[in-house]
Amino acid sequence: MTCATTAKGANTKCSAATTKDLCTAATTAGGGTDLVANACVWAGKTTSTSCPFWIKSWKADAGLSPQCLFTDYDQEASWYNVVGQFYSLGPFLQGLSILTLTFYFVTSSDSGSLVVDTLSAGGRDEQNPIQRVIWALIEGLVATGLVLGGSGTEGTSAKNVLKALQAASICCGLPFTFLLCFMMPALWYGLRDEEAKKAGAKLPKHFKTPIYGGVFDSFEWLFSFGHKGIDFPSVKVFGSFFLGFVFPFVKVFNILGLMDKRKIAMKACGRADLNQYMYTFASLFCWVSFVALVFVDTNVANNTGFWSIAWALFACNAIFIAVIRMEIRARLGLAGNAAEDFFSALCFHANTLHQMEEQVMLMPEVKGE
Repeated sequence: MTCATTAKGANTKCSAATTKDLCTAATTAGGGTDLVANACVWAGKTTSTSCPFWIKSWKADAGLSPQCLFTDYDQEASWYNVVGQFYSLGPFLQGLSILTLTFYFVTSSDSGSLVVDTLSAGGRDEQNPIQRVIWALIEGLVATGLVLGGSGTEGTSAKNVLKALQAASICCGLPFTFLLCFMMPALWYGLRDEEAKKAGAKLPKHFKTPIYGGVFDSFEWLFSFGHKGIDFPSVKVFGSFFLGFVFPFVKVFNILGLMDKRKIAMKACGRADLNQYMYTFASLFCWVSFVALVFVDTNVANNTGFWSIAWALFACNAIFIAVIRMEIRARLGLAGNAAEDFFSALCFHANTLHQMEEQVMLMPEVKGE
């Protein structure tokens, strides 16, 4: 029995090992990032590969089952190691896996080409098949170029490029998860209102400016080139959004004051002005503390953990805004629920404040008691 390396010349310390334990230890001492290429194998006349040191405790015959090929760093090979255990069926199952993966990627690419083709055709159901083929080829060429371009750089490989692309796709897709949380209730409201129209029932009232309106109308105006009947937001709308985004407590003070003038204000100890100052102070404290703690945590060398307290205060500020929104909905008979109020204030606090202020201003002021 001798100790030899699995890759010729990769580990010069293998030949110096005289026992199986020393041979296993030589793998660790050999260095290198690829443990399989640098592993030392204690073998004799047999061609079977011994299990590497990181799974040395496994009791398996490498000549019968290649389960010792399992690794925790080569993720792409894990599935082929699993199906490769089934003796003579192993190669067939591995080939079948490659075939099914090919079908998966082809159908995924075809679906992506269909979506892009439909968008480029302006939403028409029937498009030119050649146009769809062109989009499919462009997608394939872009993916190939990204892989080949990245793998040509020194110190990188196609595998690392693919991992980077996977991470980038996940990061880009994460924001759409939050958008879906708003799209699903919007779809449900749309279907509900459509059903109410058909039944002749009275439609529920909503805020004049939706959460996705206000300054966000500028994007719809821009992408539709002004052909959707939506006006570009005025300077006043942008100013209101900016004030609510940077100084939300000022907007809270203004909204509660407007509610008091229209006799729909909340009261604390029977006084609307006391409630106004309490909510404003609470919003001021939460917002200023949030900004200060984020700044401190960013500029301190050691991670202090202040960021968790900061975001908790941010959520508290959203709760105060949500309570005011709930009160406005209840007084004016607007549709909605507490969950919508909270998540609107949490994710879009500036637009939520603008929405509430504009809705209250639509009401006439009430003179006297």
